[in-house]
Amino acid sequence: MVIGLKYGNSDSSDIEAKNFTRQKARDLISKFEKIHGSIVCYDLIGFNISKLSPEEAKEKLPLLHDFCQKFLETVITFIKEEL
Repeated sequence: MVIGLKYGNSDSSDIEAKNFTRQKARDLISKFEKIHGSIVCYDLIGFNISKLSPEEAKEKLPLLHDFCQKFLETVITFIKEEL
């Protein structure tokens, strides 16, 4: 979303701007995958949160906070360096 806000355009015929924005998004995805091994939540955290009971999900909440913070740090670093 941040990439789109920075590089997106209001002119739908501006193909060059669209391509540049898409490439920046691909760069972020590629960097994230290189660092973390995947972009799929299940692969990243090791379980499918949607298959857990509310009690199990509550137990996993601290673990999710740890994982998600690490993933957000990767994205924020990319944004600071690339944008």
